[in-house]
Amino acid sequence: MNEAFMLKSFWRLVVDNDTLWARVLLNKYDKGRQFPGEMKVKGSDSQFWKNLKKMKMIFDKNTRFSISNDKSTRLWDDPWVENDPLREHLTSNKILVELRNMTVIEAMEQNNDWNYPLLKNHLPDIIINK
Repeated sequence: MNEAFMLKSFWRLVVDNDTLWARVLLNKYDKGRQFPGEMKVKGSDSQFWKNLKKMKMIFDKNTRFSISNDKSTRLWDDPWVENDPLREHLTSNKILVELRNMTVIEAMEQNNDWNYPLLKNHLPDIIINK
């Protein structure tokens, strides 16, 4: 496995996931999930997908999220707080179905302040006050 090639492929899959090759790959191996959130690997998957999964750990360890107003950073699943997904800090494992795919921008009020009642229902104060 050429690690540089695999990391570059992983990066291209993250930033250009609407290209044909990315759509085919994600439709085959990551159907219904939010790539790169939870990459599942089965024994029958291709070596390429299995090697991409290995690159995810390196990618996660060496990248940081930058939030802009593009409305694509997922509130619960993307590692934008202390490089961990907020899902790992939940006070309860239950998130309402309608909140699961919420983006960071959707968790904000009209005045660009956080929707604190929403966050207080799911997160400890130590995380909210950061």
